[in-house]
Amino acid sequence: MAPAPACSRSKTCGRTSRCAPHRQAVDDVSLSILARTDPGLVGESGCGKSVTAHSIMRLIPTPPGRSQGARFLFEGQDLVKLSEARMRRIRATASP
Repeated sequence: MAPAPACSRSKTCGRTSRCAPHRQAVDDVSLSILARTDPGLVGESGCGKSVTAHSIMRLIPTPPGRSQGARFLFEGQDLVKLSEARMRRIRATASP
């Protein structure tokens, strides 16, 4: 049986109004990352790699950005529901 993912993201839509009102930047992304791995997110220029990573770490200001229907699970916790103080601690421990 495969180990459970340490981090996963499912059925998410990220929107931003930075460039135009209600521009959809990323839609319906789903990924799982196993614990103690060094993942890479690969894709064409402009396909949403950075928006996806920034959305998971809640680094896109709200407004203008928002994650609609998002669920980011990390070690059993939904990052969307955590306080900003708790997110800062998680970001600090994720830094290289």
